[in-house]
Amino acid sequence: MIAFSLVQSVIVIRLLSPQEYGFIGLVLAFAGIVGVYQHLGLGVGTLREVSLARDEQEASKIFFTSLSVRMLITLPLVFGLLLFSSYITNTIYHRPEILFGTRLVAFTILFNGIMEIVFNVLNGLQKFKQVFILQILNSAVSMLVVVPFVFFLKYDGYFIGSLIT
Repeated sequence: MIAFSLVQSVIVIRLLSPQEYGFIGLVLAFAGIVGVYQHLGLGVGTLREVSLARDEQEASKIFFTSLSVRMLITLPLVFGLLLFSSYITNTIYHRPEILFGTRLVAFTILFNGIMEIVFNVLNGLQKFKQVFILQILNSAVSMLVVVPFVFFLKYDGYFIGSLIT
């Protein structure tokens, strides 16, 4: 997993200009700040509760409850980021060229929130092999998708590829 991410990062760095790579860092830093608010301990709580569940039906109930709560938290964040992305990129950062990436990363935050709950449920059910396989596949597919998108579309391609994976 780390090897795929490392190789992907090295290739992306080589394909982009320092300015483009800096823009990616700027967008991801801002997304990280917004993304922190979606966690609120929900992933760890889901892992704990699923591991204590008596049967798969109870684990399923915990999964859907956690997913619902995550969406109640994440959807307003995503819509807020989409709504204010133009203001943030133009007025605060004075970088209108990062608007597209900022909007795409909002959707990435949404999908990452769902993935975190899924992985924590699988970990709680002690399905470590499935988690490991999914993480390896996710890293490999990410590298195979993001790198060509960056090659052809540069900065925008990074966020399109990341959203796809």
